[in-house]
Amino acid sequence: MSLTRRIGEPSGSASWQLDPWKGPPAVTTAESPWIETALRSRPEVLAIEWELRARGDEVALARWGALDGASVGLDAERDGDWSVGPAVSTPLPIFDTGGARKRRASALASEAQHRLVEAQRSVVEEVRTSLAALSGSQQNLDRIVRELVPLQERRRAEIDEAYRLGHVDVTALLFAEQALQETQTLRVGLEREVSTALLRLERSVGGRSVFDSNVSRSGEGSNP
Repeated sequence: MSLTRRIGEPSGSASWQLDPWKGPPAVTTAESPWIETALRSRPEVLAIEWELRARGDEVALARWGALDGASVGLDAERDGDWSVGPAVSTPLPIFDTGGARKRRASALASEAQHRLVEAQRSVVEEVRTSLAALSGSQQNLDRIVRELVPLQERRRAEIDEAYRLGHVDVTALLFAEQALQETQTLRVGLEREVSTALLRLERSVGGRSVFDSNVSRSGEGSNP
C-alpha cells in the first residue's frame, strides 16, 4: 500500500509483476576512459567551458576598444586641383579608451579559468572515488561467485550424498544447507553493493546515456 501511494495510485490493484533480479554487469574500472568521458559530459564543466569561450571573445573585442568611434572613408581636398584619398579618423586615447574594459574582461576570463580547473578536479575526484568503490565491490563479488558459492554447493552435494547413504544424520545436512543459503545471501548483498556503486559511477560521469555509451565502447557488460 505504501508503494501504491508513492507512485500516485493509492487505490490501485497492485497487480503488477516485478522483473526477476538480475546480477549487475561487470564494468571496466580503468580510470582514463571514465575520467575523459566525465570531463566531456558533466554539465557543470561544459557550462564553464562555454562561459570561458565567451569571456575569450570579450577579451578579443576589448582589445579593439581603443578604436571605438573610429571611421574609415574617402576625403577630398583642394589645393589648386582636387585630390581624393582614403581617410581614417580615430579618437585620441587621452583617457585610455578600452583599457578598463580589457582589464575587466581579462579578469573575468581568468576567474572562469580557475573555476573550470576546480570543477574538473572535483569531477575527477568523484569518478575516482566511484571507481574505487566499484572495483572493490566487483572483486569481492567475483570471489564469492567463482570460489565460495561453488565450494558450498559441492559441500552441500557431498553431505546430501552422505546422508542418503546413512553416513551422517540430518543435522549435518541442515548445516550444509544453511551455509549455502548464507553464501547466497552474501552474494545478493554484494550484488546490491555493486549496483549502488554503478549508480554512483553513472552520476559521476554525467548520466545514464553517457554511462551506457562508455560501457558499449569498452566492450564490457557480461553478468558475473
